[in-house]
Amino acid sequence: MGAELLLFIVGLFVVAGSLGGVALAHGVSALNEGVTIDSGWDHYVVFNFDLFGGGRLSGKFAEYWGQLLEVYLFNDAQYVAYRHLATSGHLWNTTSASGNISVELPWSGGFHLVFAHGLGHSGDAEFVQLSVRVDGFSGTGLLISLTFLTVGVIVVVAGVVFRELRRRHPT
Repeated sequence: MGAELLLFIVGLFVVAGSLGGVALAHGVSALNEGVTIDSGWDHYVVFNFDLFGGGRLSGKFAEYWGQLLEVYLFNDAQYVAYRHLATSGHLWNTTSASGNISVELPWSGGFHLVFAHGLGHSGDAEFVQLSVRVDGFSGTGLLISLTFLTVGVIVVVAGVVFRELRRRHPT
């Protein structure tokens, strides 16, 4: 009876841990730091995140010297086009030296918040203070937690099945 009990207990611990992971997957990602956009027309700073079932992006930014910034929010396909210098749409955009960010994202996917040089400032390094918050389920965190939940349930079921087999067919 020892191996079955061990499987059952290990499975319960994995299930409990994965449920905690699911709770953590629905949380908040936050970035609060200063970043530098190096000089050059092709330099930018990106904050990548993914959501499962939608969420909300909010925050604020300010360029230290008051120089203009281009701030974009892209989905995965738009960001790939942006990186390859192709014309791409965007989900949200502003041109300003400072401002607020507030975007509802009612769908799942990968998202990219890009801070780039504003018109006429690509020759300058720009220092940007960011405070960004993402509320919603992290797709990656949720997937990992649900994988562990599945493994835990399988281990618990295996422990119960082995116990029943031993009970029905004693050696």
